[in-house]
Amino acid sequence: MQKPSSGKSSADLDALTIARYPAAIGVVWFHFGRAQLPLIPHWLGGFIVSGYAGVTFFFVLSGFILTYVYHSRELRDPVELRRFAAHRVARIYPVYLLAWALYGLVSPPHQWIGVLVWGALSATLLQSWVPNAPPNWNWPGWSLSAEAFFYACFPALLWASRGARPKVLWSVLLLLLIANTVYIELIHEVGNHIILRNTHLATTARQYLSYLPLLQGLLFAMGVVLGRLFLALRSRLVLSPWVVAALVAAIVATLSVRVDFYPGERRDMLLAPEFCALVLVLANMRVPAGWLTNCGLALGRASYAVYILQFPLWILLDRLIHFSAPPLIEITGFCVVLTATSLCVYRFVERPAELFIRSNFATTPVKKRVIAMS
Repeated sequence: MQKPSSGKSSADLDALTIARYPAAIGVVWFHFGRAQLPLIPHWLGGFIVSGYAGVTFFFVLSGFILTYVYHSRELRDPVELRRFAAHRVARIYPVYLLAWALYGLVSPPHQWIGVLVWGALSATLLQSWVPNAPPNWNWPGWSLSAEAFFYACFPALLWASRGARPKVLWSVLLLLLIANTVYIELIHEVGNHIILRNTHLATTARQYLSYLPLLQGLLFAMGVVLGRLFLALRSRLVLSPWVVAALVAAIVATLSVRVDFYPGERRDMLLAPEFCALVLVLANMRVPAGWLTNCGLALGRASYAVYILQFPLWILLDRLIHFSAPPLIEITGFCVVLTATSLCVYRFVERPAELFIRSNFATTPVKKRVIAMS
């Protein structure tokens, strides 16, 4: 990603980079830890069930980061637009393709029609638009399908938000939060109604709407508005320790609520505004230099690999060593292996591939720290 022309550096956003790793690990625990809910305390079960919200955070964060970096760019210009597209492909596709291929090797569908349909939809980042497609090929890849749609919409969102006054931006953010609440209620109203019954595309209306990029784009749009607000109000943002503490307490309380008391994605009604506030707080936070910060930054940069490689690596390890330890120990050990693998993938695959694509398909000089944040 290009360096902002205003001279702002991605080093200013180190706290956001660090926050990406716990969000990614939360998703891992959500996928593999839910089966153990009857065996663990309710408060811990609440955190595990809420782990999916790491994707909610990533969608908001994506809109924020892109706006922060590209706010002064004219993406309606064909040259700038091509450069933006090349940077987006460089950022997400190399490791995505690695995970896609690894999943195909370790867990191919039983029928060739599945390979052709589900694999092709996933490879082209179209799976989130097709009912029942997301779970059938490297499940976490659905969010990258949504991100591809967000990237296509971003130039228009950036242009539409240019010059907007803070009062207008606050109003738009409120409308987006309300729309998100209505959308979540709609999902629960349609519930488990089956669409396209007796076909390979059969799924519940709730599942289809949960993956649909058009509606998930509300979260990305929130991030764009937040980016504009942050750039306009940064000098006036005053972070009282009490305000930060209250925000952290609110997020922890929401994440830990018992699943039988406040189930499923309805937590996003509270988490969406809380994550918006969290992004603003972290963006305005300075982290001290030191080895601990460096470790956090390394984990944050590897968080994308953590997220997208979790399913193929889990299946591969299970086939090689057959997990036999107590489940929570299994998952903890898997997170360690997944993290170490992701650090290596970032260092030897993701970063070199990104630099190669950018240097060959984009003319803007590459700034390493900015690439890590994009």
